[in-house]
Amino acid sequence: MPGYNITAAASTGYGGFSITGWKDFRKIYWKETADKRWKELDYGGAKLEDADRVYNIDDTGSPELAVLDVRDGDEKLFIFPTPDDAFDLKLYTFDWTSNPASNLLEDELLKRFPEALYTGAIKWAYLVVLKDPSGAAPWLQQWTDEIKKIRSHAFRREWRDTMRLIPRSGSGIITRPQVYETNYTD
Repeated sequence: MPGYNITAAASTGYGGFSITGWKDFRKIYWKETADKRWKELDYGGAKLEDADRVYNIDDTGSPELAVLDVRDGDEKLFIFPTPDDAFDLKLYTFDWTSNPASNLLEDELLKRFPEALYTGAIKWAYLVVLKDPSGAAPWLQQWTDEIKKIRSHAFRREWRDTMRLIPRSGSGIITRPQVYETNYTD
């Protein structure tokens, strides 16, 4: 089954997305062109070998599973079963930051978590340059605490992006959870 190249343009009849600075997918949605509702495509829980065992090569139908595979330096997105029609895809991605020196005022990592960069740099200096693991220990602890803050923030963002169906006394409605965060930029 051919995959769709992530960072290169279309080749050999199969599409390429040509996403610059791509790091990973957050969410993938699909719909038939005539439909008005987007459906989430299951992504991230399976490996290509597992999907190959579940789906036959000649299986066709609506998308059920997306798998990212990296081989020979090429990152490809595989969709199972093989789509039997053209579908619209919406890709929400994590991207690598550009040079931080060029966008210091807009970079989210530098704006929200500068302590992670400072403590990480000092920890690295103690370990690599000074070769002093005991001096690096307190900085390692501070850096670990900052990484926990970043992971917590990422979890809250992903939780906020998740749609939930809340049943009522009739048809249900879809809502987004409300999360109120402290704005550290003020």
